Amino acid sequence: MEGFNVDKNLITRIETNSRYVSDFEIKAFSEFFGVSYSYLLDGIPTKEDIKKYPDL
Repeated sequence: MEGFNVDKNLITRIETNSRYVSDFEIKAFSEFFGVSYSYLLDGIPTKEDIKKYPDL
């Protein structure tokens, strides 16, 4: 993810709700992982997500 300093601690803080994630970061994560915003925010895959990753 160009322009982001992503390390294990950053991911841990996001996963434990200890760090706010801004809208542009969500967009970058969405593009990096190739999934929709809704999957990242709500855990609900779109039809396109399921086409790419049938195991979702």
